[in-house]
Amino acid sequence: MLAAIAGIVVGVVLATRPSEPWWQLPSYARCVPPAAYRIDGGTRQWLGGCTGGFGVPVPSVTMHVGQELDVHMTQVFPRGLANTPHVPDYAIPTSSDSGVLSQNGLSDQASTASFQARSPGLAQLATVAPCYLGGVAPTPPGSCPLLRISVIG
Repeated sequence: MLAAIAGIVVGVVLATRPSEPWWQLPSYARCVPPAAYRIDGGTRQWLGGCTGGFGVPVPSVTMHVGQELDVHMTQVFPRGLANTPHVPDYAIPTSSDSGVLSQNGLSDQASTASFQARSPGLAQLATVAPCYLGGVAPTPPGSCPLLRISVIG
């Protein structure tokens, strides 16, 4: 009887725990890539490597007009006091063609941007970050491409 009650209590506690953000890594993760993305709330994909930079060539994805893309930039611990807001390591990416892929919102203390596929074409997301050419030598910080997007009808 006591085991049954304990099972019910654990089930209620687990069921009422707030859900983790879609981009959250487990606390024991050794590698924290600089960005993550997902399309239409689907599976999280990582951008960049454990060293904190983004690689060239850039990954490519295909989206349909109307789909949404969320991009989360990795956050650092609060700077200063415990109530200081988190600050992203890198700036929110921008679209090379807002007619094809346009930003339509910010969340998570401005570290996650949502984009919507507006019309067929090609766009690229880029941020200010170091780029690693072939995984060998970093380029100076500047506009670094994160993701190439092909939008189809």
